[in-house]
Amino acid sequence: MTRPDAPGRRTAAATRRLSTILFLLATALIACTPGEEPVPAALRDRLRSEARLGPQELDQVRAAVSQRIAGRAVQVTEGEDVRTLDDSQRALLFDVLTLPAGVFDEGIRREGTQVFRLLNGPARSDNTEIETFQRLWIDADTLLPRKYEFAYAFPGYGQDRTYELSFGRRGP
Repeated sequence: MTRPDAPGRRTAAATRRLSTILFLLATALIACTPGEEPVPAALRDRLRSEARLGPQELDQVRAAVSQRIAGRAVQVTEGEDVRTLDDSQRALLFDVLTLPAGVFDEGIRREGTQVFRLLNGPARSDNTEIETFQRLWIDADTLLPRKYEFAYAFPGYGQDRTYELSFGRRGP
């Protein structure tokens, strides 16, 4: 014999089971979402080594970093100001990656436990008679640029800039 409230209990039990199934499916979907591909050990080890990169290695690093940041929003922090770069600002910031002329490996720098490979190259100057350079700090573990520096060859000529960099998640 069925009690009058039995159908209500079956509905509540079915709802709990459905909720559990949906939760498990959502968890599985999140777990299967491709994350950031790990940096190959050989490349990571090479970026951490003291020896300067040769031209082919420099090309490989520039290509790998460009691939790593593709499709991601770039935020720069300068002092207290944080802003997201538009496409033209992003292109200027990453000239070192896209315009190989004059780019060289400046070696590694350590800050705490982090190791950075510095790429240095010419920058666009507002005065053709005054040389400028830009430096991109590449995190050896993640291959993400973490700092950008712009400076004039003559100290005091113009305003040198340093930006801390962060990246959003890859778009769909």
